[in-house]
Amino acid sequence: MVQLSTIFGTFALVMSGVRAAPNLSLRQSLPDPAGEKNVGNGAGIQFIGGQCLGAADCASGCCATLPLAGQTIGVCSGVGAQTQAGKQGCGFESRGSGNQGGNNNQGGTNNNNQGGNNNQGGNGNQGGNNNNNQGNTQTGGTVKPSTLQPDPAGAKNVGNGQGKQFITGECTSDADCASGCCALVNTGLQRFGVCSGPGANTQNGKQGCSLPVFYVRSALLLIILSMLSLLGPTVALDAPQNLIEFYNAVRAKGHCSHQLATGFYSRDRGPNTFSYCGDALSTSGVLYLQGRNGALVNLDVDCDGTATNSSTTGVDDGRCRRDLSPDLQSTTAFRDVVAGYKKPGVTDLNPYVHPYVVFGNSPGSRHRRKWRAFDPTRHGMRPLSVMAVLCPDKKTLVYGVWGDTNGDDGEKPMVGEASLALGTACGGKKVDGNSGIDEDAVLFLGFTGDEAVPGPDGADWAARDFDAFERSIEGLGGQLVQRVQRDGITDSAAGLGAGLFWLAVALFVVLIRLPPMGLF
Repeated sequence: MVQLSTIFGTFALVMSGVRAAPNLSLRQSLPDPAGEKNVGNGAGIQFIGGQCLGAADCASGCCATLPLAGQTIGVCSGVGAQTQAGKQGCGFESRGSGNQGGNNNQGGTNNNNQGGNNNQGGNGNQGGNNNNNQGNTQTGGTVKPSTLQPDPAGAKNVGNGQGKQFITGECTSDADCASGCCALVNTGLQRFGVCSGPGANTQNGKQGCSLPVFYVRSALLLIILSMLSLLGPTVALDAPQNLIEFYNAVRAKGHCSHQLATGFYSRDRGPNTFSYCGDALSTSGVLYLQGRNGALVNLDVDCDGTATNSSTTGVDDGRCRRDLSPDLQSTTAFRDVVAGYKKPGVTDLNPYVHPYVVFGNSPGSRHRRKWRAFDPTRHGMRPLSVMAVLCPDKKTLVYGVWGDTNGDDGEKPMVGEASLALGTACGGKKVDGNSGIDEDAVLFLGFTGDEAVPGPDGADWAARDFDAFERSIEGLGGQLVQRVQRDGITDSAAGLGAGLFWLAVALFVVLIRLPPMGLF
């Protein structure tokens, strides 16, 4: 199942990165002196970043205004990037258009500019190529350098990215500003950012918030790629891919269609909407527990068995004390089967060592009205057969055995319980006889058939710790898990995936309709 929280988290991460991405201290230094030979000749060969006297100079067709050193000059720009790096848009045209190349202007003769503004006596262009054609650009352009200065009272908020800077305070990125807009200001002598209202980010010489088309384009592309990647298979760590897909399909479907028995509780104060489910009984030979609205069951800790005698194993750490587990019983439902294996020192399952699952509900002897019972053996499961438990993280797979059943000693028929050893493997050592895993997101999977039973010699029943016993049944568990398929588990994940695909298509359409980008 594709997780919407992952999608929205990715979207938020991308957009937060976009918001803070432009750093005003990294604006490019323009113009590029290598392009001086192309200035003012109207040949359309000036490269992006080179100086220009008008659009006719530029191969891109855009001569953008740039305040520089107390004046304004023209710089060739890519269309779509004409407001980046301090530029103020296409349309710069120098009034001193007669200065083709700027080399024949000493003395102001033979240049169709005798007596021209700012070029009288040739003073505007002495030195020709070494002065950025300043003689012809002082009167050019329609945008003047800004006279704004940042409010010094906001000095403490500059560059910390905390979003506390007020409007007119200095900033280095949008992340500094409470308004979310850090507008570039170019006085001609210096460039800096001031926080601005988004609707006023081009007034008083400001050059717009630092969210150029390039970043929007990059953000949309990253979002699209993220969505498409989420439509693919989830990467498995410990659990095999087919089991993760089964888990996702069960939760996405949201309920059990083939209820073998229903009316059970996952928690004392919860609803009695949990069922033993047979939706995959015919296709995969498995039974599992499920509630409604995508819920599985939680994991309460069971300490029944030989916990009181576990000092012989050296693993009793007190988490199964009677004060933590007041309903502790000294035997499990299959004690006689375990004892029949005749393993030295093993008379029953040990909750510290054996990862057993409490599965099935005994009818009991109290004959209470409307009491719910379920016998898994009627559907092909066998006592002490291997079970698979997929923990809420969907990565941790624990193999266990069907080792006990839920009795009628409580007030309600409960489901979702396993030994301390199994609970620890899923939830760590914070679990104990009084505290398990509360989230209804644990998949208990029971396998049918005699082949699921390891028997007396197929498992290390005399193991001294959980790790040793787990290793002894991993081989059989792996074989059983291979037969799990999502066939028969219809879900809404496909519909959600299709929706994400078309959303990605829509974003791509927006992407290609954005203005084309240049380098600067």
